[in-house]
Amino acid sequence: MVVLHGVQHFLGGFRFRSSPSYDKEPIIVYSEERPCAESGPMKFLIGFFIGIIIFFLFLNVRARSKIEQPISFNHKRHIAQGLECDTCHPYFKTRNFAGMPRIETCMDCHQDPLTDSPEEQKIKKFQEKGLEIRWKRLYQQPDHVFFSHRRHVVLGKMDCSSCHGEMGRTERPPSRPWVKMTMEWCMDCHRKTEVTNDCLACHV
Repeated sequence: MVVLHGVQHFLGGFRFRSSPSYDKEPIIVYSEERPCAESGPMKFLIGFFIGIIIFFLFLNVRARSKIEQPISFNHKRHIAQGLECDTCHPYFKTRNFAGMPRIETCMDCHQDPLTDSPEEQKIKKFQEKGLEIRWKRLYQQPDHVFFSHRRHVVLGKMDCSSCHGEMGRTERPPSRPWVKMTMEWCMDCHRKTEVTNDCLACHV
C-alpha cells in the first residue's frame, strides 16, 4: 500500500494528453513547477560576492586617486621657521600659476643637513643628480577654464585657505584637493562675494 501510494503521489504531478492515434503512447507533460529550494541562498551568495568585488574595486580606484608627492613636505615646520608662502610659490601674486619650489630654493637652506630626516636626504639626492623635484599638481582646471592666482589673491583679496585649507598647519602634503572646484562651487563663491558670473570672466 505504501508503494502504491507513492506511485500515485508521483503520478499526480503529471497530466496525460490523449493522442488522436491509438497506436501511439500517451504524451506525458509535467505540469507542476517545483522551485529549487537552494535558489534563494544561492542568489544571496552570488550577490554577496559580487558586492565584495565591487567594494574592493572601489577601494583600489580610490587608493590610486591619491596623489603622493616625491617629498613629504612639512608646511607647519617651515612656517614656524618664518618662511612665507611666496618662498616656495613665488608667482601667486603676479601670475596665473602660483609656482612650485625649485631645487635651488630648497638648497638655500638644506645645503648642509639640518636633520636626520630621510625626506631631507631626498633633496640632496635630487641635487646631486641635477634633477628638479617633480612636484605633482593637486588642482587641474579644464582647458576651457581660465584661473588666475593673481586675480583672486591680489585683486580679489582672497586668502589662500579659501581653496587650499589651512596648509600652514599641515605636517604632510595633502593627497587630494581640499575642495572640489566644480563650476557650481566657483559660481557660488562669486555670488557670495558679489563677483560677476559672466561666462567670459572664466571662459576665454
